Amino acid sequence: MLTYTGKCIDVLNFQPQDICIEDIAHSLSMICRYVGHVRFFFSVAYHSVLVSELCTPQQKLAALLHDASEAYLSDIASPLKETPVFAEYRALEYKIQSMINKVFGAYVSETDRDEIMNYDINIRLVEMKQLLPYASKVLNTDDIPPQYENIKIRAYSPEESEQLFLAKFNELV
Repeated sequence: MLTYTGKCIDVLNFQPQDICIEDIAHSLSMICRYVGHVRFFFSVAYHSVLVSELCTPQQKLAALLHDASEAYLSDIASPLKETPVFAEYRALEYKIQSMINKVFGAYVSETDRDEIMNYDINIRLVEMKQLLPYASKVLNTDDIPPQYENIKIRAYSPEESEQLFLAKFNELV
């Protein structure tokens, strides 16, 4: 695979030296969430920034990077990714994500990791309500916790999302 910054990497033999924050930020800013079935472009990079803003200070970096492996593997719709057919993909995703966390020192406890996933799930409900035209067919908006009700999803371009992601990363490291 050839990355944005010109690295040639073997994703199946991924190494720490393959990791580059500029590649991660650029790629995640170009990947549209929900397989593109949204009212306007909404990147994985911006989603990651939103999750990080909800977290405690010690969780913020891990939250920002929680989907960083998708920069090397792409985003796959969760219902599909969770099927048995994607078991090897999930194992590779875990390996790459763990390596990214280690390279950037994004260490958190299991409790913190669970809390980050809870933030991720709740922000996903907000995103779906605001971005998916027919979310009410599958989403009970009463499930959104009150502290998330004032979050407004904005339409950022890939370039703006990339800059937001890098700015947040630089603020945290």
